[in-house]
Amino acid sequence: MKHALWLALASSLVIAASCLVDTRSTELSCSSETDCADGRTCVQGYCITELTPPPPDAPPCPPGCTSCDLAAMSCTITCSTPNGCSDLVCPTGFDCTISCMASSACGDVDCTQAASCTLECDGNSACGDITCGLGDCAVNCSGNNACGVVGCADACECDVSCQTASSCGTATCPAPTAGPGDCRGTGDGCDSSGANCTRTCP
Repeated sequence: MKHALWLALASSLVIAASCLVDTRSTELSCSSETDCADGRTCVQGYCITELTPPPPDAPPCPPGCTSCDLAAMSCTITCSTPNGCSDLVCPTGFDCTISCMASSACGDVDCTQAASCTLECDGNSACGDITCGLGDCAVNCSGNNACGVVGCADACECDVSCQTASSCGTATCPAPTAGPGDCRGTGDGCDSSGANCTRTCP
């Protein structure tokens, strides 16, 4: 009787001990990559699933750009509400497309370091003064005093379109490349298609 009780107790202890064994740890133990199933890697004696790190965040657009393509070095700036934007600067070396589409939407616009600038000033006093650099500069002014003073004397090409007689402030246009010519457009605008006004932009 005592012998039977001892055997029963021993069996109980074996069963209890077996419950404490982590069979999953044994199944996942490894000594080399070949011990692991597909998709797992042997790290410190256990087969684990390697997590792919998330891709790095895309670098931000330059300040002021609503959107951009950094590879193409292009910047889009959109201001569609009254007083929505203050003074604007096109980032150095970028091709900028700037839309000021409401009354007093934008302040002054600085494109002096831009590769090129295309501006749409649509609304009463939509844009302040506009200063172009050496690159191509195209400005369309629609609305009463839509554009302030436009300075593009140094631009390789400059086109300033004034939709009405009161749309533009004074524009300083590039001089003809040689001989006679007039690079001024209608009203106070500029026209790069005039005689000796076409240049090769960088």
